[in-house]
Amino acid sequence: MKKMIHTIIILMITASLQAQVSLEECQTMALELYPLRQQTGLIEKARESSLDIADSTYLPRLILSAKASYQSDVTAFPLSLPGVSIEEMSKDQYQVLLNLNQTLWDGGKTASQKQLINASSHADRKTLDVELYTLKSRVNQLFFGILLLEEQLDQNSLFISDLETNYTRVLSLYDYGMAQNSDLNSIKVELLKAKQARTELESARQSYRSMMSEMTGLTLGQDTELLRPQGTKKSSSAVGMNRPEAHLYQAKQDVLEAKTEIIHANLMPRLGAYVQGGFGRPGLNMLENSFSPFYITGITLEWSLDSFYSRGSELKSIEIEKQKVNSQLETFLYNIELQIKDQISELERLEQLIEMDSQIISFRREIKEDAEIQLENGTITVSDLLKVINEENMASQKKSLHEIQRLQTLYELNYLMNE
Repeated sequence: MKKMIHTIIILMITASLQAQVSLEECQTMALELYPLRQQTGLIEKARESSLDIADSTYLPRLILSAKASYQSDVTAFPLSLPGVSIEEMSKDQYQVLLNLNQTLWDGGKTASQKQLINASSHADRKTLDVELYTLKSRVNQLFFGILLLEEQLDQNSLFISDLETNYTRVLSLYDYGMAQNSDLNSIKVELLKAKQARTELESARQSYRSMMSEMTGLTLGQDTELLRPQGTKKSSSAVGMNRPEAHLYQAKQDVLEAKTEIIHANLMPRLGAYVQGGFGRPGLNMLENSFSPFYITGITLEWSLDSFYSRGSELKSIEIEKQKVNSQLETFLYNIELQIKDQISELERLEQLIEMDSQIISFRREIKEDAEIQLENGTITVSDLLKVINEENMASQKKSLHEIQRLQTLYELNYLMNE
């Protein structure tokens, strides 16, 4: 808990001082604040408690008991000897017993139970890791969504600036009688539409930033810059095996293996020692009809044969469960491999599109510059110019979209491989 608080404080101070937030910082903060993360400590406490219970098997057992009875008949000697008087046993008998039992060897059952406890706890942690890992994907999607909106806002600002510049140009032509009032109104309409789009983009960005702030605890103000990550393409020889899901399936196999060990341990005998002390009438001497103390000590060997009856069925059931887990792992790895191939193809497609986007924008910019000259010369209309400006704006937006999509695809690829 102290480590978590320390991490949160450092990240929040860093973010406030630099007014910059990286994707990795958002991921770390989201994980630290996620309520489910609290289960990490609970899982460990449950493990320690279960181990303490298992260890108690080798603690001495004290049992205090008492009984009083009345019986219809007692043991008596059928012969009478001259000069010898044998007192008849009382039919009411009393005993107070204190038994001390100590397990010397339980056939390995305690060790097997502790192995199962550790394996189950490990599987619980891996299940938690899977849940936390999906949170990373949600943060990625939200982060890149904000980057895309901000890139669209930047393009929108350039578009508005371009329209305003051309409005000034057309206004100058209007003053000289070379343009109509409708030409000015056409540009005004485009400006209003661009500003409408900006309002929608700003609203969406604010909504996304608020969600990110809620998930991370970071205050993402208007001046807080989200750093565009410098993604690098990575490769892995063990596709999917680094994923927490793969580790979870292995942990499930360990649990089943521990259950197998318990089945084997149940077949073994148990060795113990005991001491019994008591006080009662009669004591160990049945001929003495009076209250007396006594004790008995010794060792015990117990071997229950019941486990042999169900051993085969239990082992077969566990083997079936192992096969099911293996099948689940193979299915997971198969799907991950397909997704990775799909993301690699998508990455290659986007890289080709970005390369062509740059060429298209260059041509669109030249076309727009020529159109502006043609407008001043009166060879094209304002509507023609607006069409050219819109086409250049759309080309720039497509490139921005493809660049963000490429980064997101790259991080999705690394997410799939857990690199």
